[in-house]
Amino acid sequence: TLSIDMAIVNFIASVNDKNLNNTKEIAEQLKKRGCVIKDVFEEIGTISGSFDDNDDSNKISKLKIKGLDAIEVERKVRSYKRNSK
Repeated sequence: TLSIDMAIVNFIASVNDKNLNNTKEIAEQLKKRGCVIKDVFEEIGTISGSFDDNDDSNKISKLKIKGLDAIEVERKVRSYKRNSK
């Protein structure tokens, strides 16, 4: 029997007012740090996405990028099980 637990963390990142014009660039920086970017709302400075933090329990601290005010996270755990006969 093989079990794999994946911890997928969804997040919403808020860009500070001074960096609203850099929202796309900040989203690219998050992508380079291993995030999957779902939506970028330049007008309001919001980026939504996710990352797998199974291999790095301190991943959220590595997502602190200049220009971000906050990152709010929601954790979902998915389990995959395969039984061998």
